[in-house]
Amino acid sequence: MSCEQKEKPITLPPKGDGSVMQVDMGEKYEYQYYISLDDQKIVYVSRSDQWDLAFESASDKHAIYLNGGQGMAAIPTGKLNLLMLRLLILQVQQKMAI
Repeated sequence: MSCEQKEKPITLPPKGDGSVMQVDMGEKYEYQYYISLDDQKIVYVSRSDQWDLAFESASDKHAIYLNGGQGMAAIPTGKLNLLMLRLLILQVQQKMAI
């Protein structure tokens, strides 16, 4: 007699026509690859330590990218005025120095 209920088996879907790509990211993952899934090819390679913040401003898209490989992060502040945001950052830095 068991305390656990018997599991219901599931039927897996058939395998698709996916493909596999292997890239060498470096011993310490120092390379980042940007891959076009439509074209199934590498469109750009960068070293993960060469950027922290990136901006995109295309005619149909605007974006800001943070390099998570560098430990970059963002937090919502509710501030839209950059001067007020700078003052908030200075306040946080002063509290951390205490």
